[in-house]
Amino acid sequence: MAATGSIINGGVTRLALAAPGCPTCGASVEGVRRYAAFTQVQALPETIDRMYAKFGRKLDMFVSQMFLTEELLTTSFNFFSKKLRPGPLAGKHNQSIIWERGNAMMEVQQRITRFRDEFVVPFEDSLVRLARFLDNPGILKKPRSAFKIRYDFLYYRCRLITLEDASQLCRYITKLGQSTQHSSTLAEGLRMLIKEQALKNIKALEIRISDCNSLNLKRLEVELRLAQVCFHMLCRFLDTDSGVDVKASLRRVALLCQRYPDTAGNLYRSYRTIKAYVDGGPAPKRLYDVYGNETRGLWRDLGKHKTGNLAYCVYDHPYSTSTFPNCPECGKEVDAPPPREPIDYNSFLHEDDFLAAMMKKT
Repeated sequence: MAATGSIINGGVTRLALAAPGCPTCGASVEGVRRYAAFTQVQALPETIDRMYAKFGRKLDMFVSQMFLTEELLTTSFNFFSKKLRPGPLAGKHNQSIIWERGNAMMEVQQRITRFRDEFVVPFEDSLVRLARFLDNPGILKKPRSAFKIRYDFLYYRCRLITLEDASQLCRYITKLGQSTQHSSTLAEGLRMLIKEQALKNIKALEIRISDCNSLNLKRLEVELRLAQVCFHMLCRFLDTDSGVDVKASLRRVALLCQRYPDTAGNLYRSYRTIKAYVDGGPAPKRLYDVYGNETRGLWRDLGKHKTGNLAYCVYDHPYSTSTFPNCPECGKEVDAPPPREPIDYNSFLHEDDFLAAMMKKT
């Protein structure tokens, strides 16, 4: 028995556990209570593989529902805006339909959080405890899965779509507010709600970014940082300080995109678009489209996880080799070009030498 109290000997490997019978005499141990732990550990790789496949399918399903709702909000905006009434007697009517529209994404968010809390979090937490209990990396390594963070991130993506739609609605109501006090008050209340929720999501994303950094989830870190900058841009529209060091965050994004071109590098176009706006360029029509379309491929492929070929990268991220040629979270690392040193043009101006040369010519 290992010093930690594990019933699995520290020298036993997964290969040894794959033996069909008693490790001493070779007899079948199926149904023998004494060897129940061995038979359960034998099934661990297959169980983990199947759960990751299920998590991927569910994630893909929720992403599809999110995009469907986002498309519904986009295509119905003009029709919805015509239902708003400018008169002071339309107060309850306007509040009611705005509340209904604001909750359009609520059902998707609830499904995401429910599945995350009931299945993803308990499973991943159980794996961590089991790995600590077995204390044998040959049987089970401490998992570094990204699913828990990805389900969190999917929730924040839903919030970004909702708040961006609310921001667009707020600008429309402000125009109505030029003629009625009620519309002006409604727009101000909506503006305060957007500001509060955007700042709340920015703080939550900062925690998830730190988690990605510690788990070496390169692509997911880039996705989170770009989403955080999008929330910052919402605050910017409202003339509110978000507290985000945008320039430092975008420098980190650029570095990860260059160093991991197969994964984080797929979001480089989104980075360029956001960077151009931060530097004073024109604002994109829809913030979510800046990076949302760039992420569809990976999230869809996570739903195509094929069992039977579960592998772990150098950072212990699990993935199916039948679905991905390399780890979809980090990929192959390449040497990033060193940052360019600022040029001191004064060093090329030798005034004394120039004057001396001119004096010789004269």
